[in-house]
Amino acid sequence: MDILLSQVGRMLGHRSLNRLLRRAGLTEFAGRLLPEDGTPSITVETWSNVLADIYDTFGTEAAQSVFLETGCLAAVEVRRQQAPQWTITATALRLLPVERRIRLVLEGFAEQSEAAFGASHYLYAGPDGYQVEIPDCPHCAEISRRCAAEQRRLDRPFCDIIAASLGETLEWALGRRCLVEEISCIAAGQASCRFRFIP
Repeated sequence: MDILLSQVGRMLGHRSLNRLLRRAGLTEFAGRLLPEDGTPSITVETWSNVLADIYDTFGTEAAQSVFLETGCLAAVEVRRQQAPQWTITATALRLLPVERRIRLVLEGFAEQSEAAFGASHYLYAGPDGYQVEIPDCPHCAEISRRCAAEQRRLDRPFCDIIAASLGETLEWALGRRCLVEEISCIAAGQASCRFRFIP
């Protein structure tokens, strides 16, 4: 959450951050750093509400920029906080073939994300690359509810944070730039959120 809020402040300005905090009912976070001890500072529902508020307050392009930057920085921060574990992982990954590395990274990402957000993730591998599916995506849950209530759909997928975080993690593991795209999104009217990576 701290990374997300700091990116709103950095990219959109301090006034925009204060506006968001007021709209989200989170004024207690104004000017206060959140704990870095791994304990959740907010609920998953509040997280989803904040993401939806960013989208509804600042628009598609601004939200996408904030979400992409936040996703990359969140992946880097996880590696920083768990440096010994990631160092061992990096050493072990270098010994494996690329396909196995990709699968292990995607499985690890799914495990960590499931633990953090409580939503099941499914991994598929096929001729068109790898896919991670989140049937009950917590990231777009609130914007999906708002869209349903207002009888609207988003024109594009919403969960850029996941795509960017997954791309950054794969880039770290493979040593090259990796594009992960969200090919379906609940907020855009599809049945689940799906992310594709083609090696």
